[in-house]
Amino acid sequence: MTTPEKWILGIETSGPGTQVALWSPTSGQEYSRRHEAAFEHAEVLNRLVDEVLNEAGIAFSDLTALAVSQGPGYFTALRVGISYAKAFALATQKPIKAVPTLKALAYDAPSSCSLVVPVLNAQKQQVYVAVYKREGHHFHEVWTPRVMDPEDVVVQWRAHSPCFVGQGVTTYPAAFQDVQVYPEVLYPQALTIAKLGWHAFEKEGPDDPLRVEPLYIRLPDAVVHARKRRHHDSDGSA
Repeated sequence: MTTPEKWILGIETSGPGTQVALWSPTSGQEYSRRHEAAFEHAEVLNRLVDEVLNEAGIAFSDLTALAVSQGPGYFTALRVGISYAKAFALATQKPIKAVPTLKALAYDAPSSCSLVVPVLNAQKQQVYVAVYKREGHHFHEVWTPRVMDPEDVVVQWRAHSPCFVGQGVTTYPAAFQDVQVYPEVLYPQALTIAKLGWHAFEKEGPDDPLRVEPLYIRLPDAVVHARKRRHHDSDGSA
């Protein structure tokens, strides 16, 4: 009896560009699309998904699961990707898995890197950062995601000779000039999101789509200001 083909769709919208990928853990087939123009996620995401499905010759109903980049990343960009994945999961009853963006970045580092420090621009002269150690074909998180000054990250980890990846190394080049950086690895690949999402799904089961939310680490200014306004209004202040 032939094993049915399994397919997982990966969505990556943590950065300015838009990426989708389709991967089969059954056969290893993979298809990818990307749109480089910045912050056009809402306009192009559905088209990119249609393109990879058409290339693979499958329909939405043939998908086994979805994986989506969870963040940290750009506020609106993350919400577009996650909202799309959640809506699809709820409408089709397909399982969904959120994948931390920094973790996916670590997996996209060169295979020679045993300790990886992914950094993304957090604005305000700071970076989102975590640290991962390679153990066989997988990475173990040794430092949970947080927000720091880039110079402090380097001081903390330089002696361990890690590989630094992510858009943060190009945003703050002076901070990372004396360490090993891979500026070509700016954002995670949608294919990596798909693969990590599938492995996490097999190990942990699906996420509740109603509870999947962007991982911001530090709340965006728009959210902070909105909360302050609501608090101000609830006080009855003029």
